[in-house]
Amino acid sequence: MLVKSLFTSIVRCRTYNLLQITSRTMSAVPLSLETLKKFQNDFYGDPKNELAQNVCTRFDPFEVAISRKKADCTLHNYNIKVESEGKPVTNQEHSGRCWLFAALNVMRLPFMKKYAIEEFEFSQSYLFFWDKIERSHYWLNNIVITAKEGEQLDGRLLNFLLKDPINDGGQWDMIVNLVNKYGVMPKKCFPESFSSKRSLHMNALIKTKLREYAKQLRDKVAAKASYEEIQATINKQIAVIYNIVATCLGTPPEKFTFEFYNKEKAYNSFGPLTPKDHDYRLVFNTEVQIGLEKKDRLLYGDSCMTHAMVFTAVGTDEQGNPLKFRVENSYGDKEYDKGYLLLTEPWFREFVFEVVIDKKYVPSEVLDVFKQEAIVLPAWDPMGTLACPVCSKE
Repeated sequence: MLVKSLFTSIVRCRTYNLLQITSRTMSAVPLSLETLKKFQNDFYGDPKNELAQNVCTRFDPFEVAISRKKADCTLHNYNIKVESEGKPVTNQEHSGRCWLFAALNVMRLPFMKKYAIEEFEFSQSYLFFWDKIERSHYWLNNIVITAKEGEQLDGRLLNFLLKDPINDGGQWDMIVNLVNKYGVMPKKCFPESFSSKRSLHMNALIKTKLREYAKQLRDKVAAKASYEEIQATINKQIAVIYNIVATCLGTPPEKFTFEFYNKEKAYNSFGPLTPKDHDYRLVFNTEVQIGLEKKDRLLYGDSCMTHAMVFTAVGTDEQGNPLKFRVENSYGDKEYDKGYLLLTEPWFREFVFEVVIDKKYVPSEVLDVFKQEAIVLPAWDPMGTLACPVCSKE
């Protein structure tokens, strides 16, 4: 009967309970249907709102909001300009490497001028590679420091660190440190890869391992492990992170030869130079999803509720046990099987946290839970995560 209930049941739907206000002078007042009806009447009472609704339901609201009168008078004419703009115009694609691109775009200008090169890029992927390694090492050492300082797992600081162990963003001081330590190289010598342009999945792999390693390090600190033992553990962990990054981005060459034609079409060559003068185990040689139990993935921020979908079918074995599910997604019909995914039973057990089911299909022992006194969870509890398809979708 439970299998039957999954047909057209929403995977996850959130009910918005009123916050418990502790103030003696204020209490939460629920929105009444009369109030909501007034909102609607007021909205349609202004004809401009209906016009805006007709347009914005068909087109991008940001584009619609651009003032045509102002836009037509805004031209790309400037009275003060830099001596030259580097070419080509670069593209960070679906990544958060703007800080790397901006710095390297400026750095290339004197280089291009000196060697009379019309178009040139330093390798953004090269510094991106070392940033992932350095950032992971820095993060793991911070986990050790906070553990020694007695920071609790559910404390605000640990919650912040575990929420997003690594991302693409950065600042000026970070690229200064990277360039000083690793140097730069031409883009042609270490070009873009799929994961440099679309870093979401590579980052997800690294985050999973870092959270797993955070638990290992905190356990070692709690067990009074020596400084040498902890550092040896970090080195082993970073070796795995290195393998993941190298697999996704490629391995930067230690030496390279830079060949190019200048503006006069004359050939030039420098080198050899150095920069300074899903079968996860098969691919990355480490387990990714089984390093942490489902409970620990929640506690260490590696898993939470990020998306809501609808079950529309199930495939079972001869005994009626579910094997796979057909899931209706909400990303349009251009992806997957015309918008539908196949979800396996093991994946369901590991990553589904809430389901909405007609009560008539729910066993009495489950319904009896509603007779218990509710436990109010803190605001940052992983079970309070809102579904966010923009965050979970590449």
